[in-house]
Amino acid sequence: MVGGTVLLARRNDPGGSGAGGEQMRRIGQAVAGHGFEARWAATEADARAVLRTEAGLAAALVAWDLPGSTAVLREIGRRFTGLPVLLVMADGADEELDALPLWVAETVSGYVWPLEDTPAFIAGRIAAAARTYRETLLPWWRRRTATAPSSCSPWASPRASGARCWTP
Repeated sequence: MVGGTVLLARRNDPGGSGAGGEQMRRIGQAVAGHGFEARWAATEADARAVLRTEAGLAAALVAWDLPGSTAVLREIGRRFTGLPVLLVMADGADEELDALPLWVAETVSGYVWPLEDTPAFIAGRIAAAARTYRETLLPWWRRRTATAPSSCSPWASPRASGARCWTP
């Protein structure tokens, strides 16, 4: 069962050549190993389309060097509250970190340097943040569905059906 979707917005194709592309592909595979679907976006338009169409979005990785990354980050801020956003930094981009606008630093949950950590470690950080987001998104839903008998529909009102589906 898929635990949600993780957006991976990066300028280059994940199957592309080079160590950075290979590392991002491995991160995507490791994210999938944690039970999340990886949705790749290579352009701003693709990333914004995923943001509009993915109801189960649990986290986002946005590369700072993606053309239009600021528009993607602003769209995330408009559409989602509390969504974990990790900013992917290019190798050796430490000086760029100091030049980030304040609103970007306030929007993102953390930073990822793909070539400085293992894919398993990065995917573990992503998965932990995504799980926390999913669990705190609708805690009342989890309580209701955990106590409901399997014969009851969680969408139906117990009073309307005459059943006592939601007994504590």
